[in-house]
Parts: sequence; C-alpha cells; structure tokens
Amino acid sequence: RDLLKPISKMDQAFYFLQPVDVVALRIPDYPTIVREPMDLGTIEKKLDASSYATTEEFVADVKLVWYNARLYNPVGSVVHEAARALEKAFDDRLEALVGSCDRPAPPAPDSDAADGVPASKLR
Repeated sequence: RDLLKPISKMDQAFYFLQPVDVVALRIPDYPTIVREPMDLGTIEKKLDASSYATTEEFVADVKLVWYNARLYNPVGSVVHEAARALEKAFDDRLEALVGSCDRPAPPAPDSDAADGVPASKLR
C-alpha cells in the first residue's frame, strides 16, 4: 500500500485510477485488445480485501496496468507516456524498497554483554 499511494497521487495517475469505461471513452475495441484489464483502483480494493497472497501478485497487477496502457495507446500519446512515467516511478520505488530489504541485518547484540560492553571484554 505504501508503494501504491504515492504513485496514485501523481498527476498522470488520473488515467489509471478506475477501470476503463469503453462506452464513455468510445473505444469499443478496447476489450478485444486488452484481454485482462486492470487499474489502480481495483488494485487498491484487492489490497483492502487482502486478495494478494504474495507481493509478486500485487506487483504483477501494477505492471499489468502499465502494460495495458502501452498496448492500447500509441507511442507518444498522453496515456502511453503517462504509463511509462508511472511505471518508472513505481519501479524506482519498488527497487528502493526491495534494495533496503536486501541489506544484511546488523549483527545481533552479544547476549552476554552488560551495559553495552561485549562479553569478550568482560573476561
């Protein structure tokens, strides 16, 4: 959720906050091109319902939003470029988060230590 919120608040996220309305947008071919629609609002609802068994499932849905937008909208279009920008922002945030998880944990404190002095110095 902490990963998605800042992305959803970006100006370009407007296009991706709810499912594509093929009637209002007059794009009847959308369902024939985009076989598995996904949007950030649906992802938020799935997060609220704890529908994701793994982080990978969540990431796959977010990436599907960008993929669908690039698939349907031509290069250079505002929606295609917005998807590219948001994908980069998401990937950068994800890498920063995962990178911080990959760092080794600090060594455990010596259980025999007294007052912050290692046991080896107490002997």
